[in-house]
Amino acid sequence: MKYFKLFPTLLILILAFFLISDSYLFAAETFWDDFDGNSLDPAKWGYQDRNWPIGQTWFREAPTVSGGIATFEHHTYNPYDPGNSCLGHEIYTYTSFSRGPGFGIEVRVRLRSPISSGLVSSVFGYTDKAMPYGSPVWSDEVDFEFLSNQVNNPPESIGHRVFVASWNDFGAPGSGYYDSVHHWGENPLVPTLDLTEFNTFKILWSADSVQWYWDPDQIRGQNLFPDILISETSSVIPDEPLTLRMNFWASTSDWPLAWDIGMQPTSNPADDIVCYYDVDYIGTMQIPAPASLVLVAIGLLSLRCIRRLRY
Repeated sequence: MKYFKLFPTLLILILAFFLISDSYLFAAETFWDDFDGNSLDPAKWGYQDRNWPIGQTWFREAPTVSGGIATFEHHTYNPYDPGNSCLGHEIYTYTSFSRGPGFGIEVRVRLRSPISSGLVSSVFGYTDKAMPYGSPVWSDEVDFEFLSNQVNNPPESIGHRVFVASWNDFGAPGSGYYDSVHHWGENPLVPTLDLTEFNTFKILWSADSVQWYWDPDQIRGQNLFPDILISETSSVIPDEPLTLRMNFWASTSDWPLAWDIGMQPTSNPADDIVCYYDVDYIGTMQIPAPASLVLVAIGLLSLRCIRRLRY
């Protein structure tokens, strides 16, 4: 009888350990798009349509969707503004996603080869915030950005780099790049990563950290290899609900890491350089608080054990 009484306690402790360490397994999918069909789903996505640039690029219309892939194009010839700006795409969800106990983003993307230098492709969460004071708008953001410069001219031969960043109240008085209060970013090397092939990337956003992962498994649902932690910050944590966004654009010399002198707008359509950023799927998940899971599980298990001991 002594050993039987000890067994429920041991089982509870084991269950608590796994719930705390693997709460990601209990995540609930809150958004998913694998881009089936022939066009962007208008119930899920909007697209930017504006005549002012990000970097050198205007955004117009929606990316094409075919064969389960959303394809973002970037053109050096912009028929709406020839010779002055390039033309690309940006899309955003109509839904804003709250962090809650924890929130995850998963995306599978590639920079289609050949890719010209000077381009930035991205997946990110973003919001503009109401301002109590100050200008410009305050923003919260968490990013994955892939720089074609670092695909074509990697500083190392063993993999590619990615750019990761987080933002909180950026634009507030005193905020600045890399101040570790309103902005944080890194550009780590990921050994064996090839950005011209499809790769799965994940962002885990919680109250005390943002983590960026690469999943080496090439097929969704495989778990042959553990996810690789690329980078992590606990100093700059967004706290506002974020819309999910993706875009493809050309940098200016204001960001030397991403800029290339050869990436310039053209006024001649015959000189148009077209590059492609492909997205296979993107999804989000809400991750429950491990402590809550443990308390519920312990309560249910304890109740069952008590009933067994009594009867």
